[in-house]
Amino acid sequence: CEHCPTNQDVWLEAARINLPEQSKTILARAVSFIPESVPLWLEAANLEQDANKKKKVLRKALEINSTSVKLWKEAIQLEGSFVEWY
Repeated sequence: CEHCPTNQDVWLEAARINLPEQSKTILARAVSFIPESVPLWLEAANLEQDANKKKKVLRKALEINSTSVKLWKEAIQLEGSFVEWY
């Protein structure tokens, strides 16, 4: 991660091979280098067990990536009021 701080795949793999608590720290550092990486934010949110903490991560992600459809869908589903539009 130190040698490739802007490679999201390296960060995601580092998070995958560590324990959840360590992975949270890794992903927090990752989004400081690559704040526009939606997969990093989604993985960080998925590591949270508490719904309020997950919402907090998604809100922060949406502050930076306000046009991300994936982040919006995840946030809406978490609220339990997801409506599908056809």
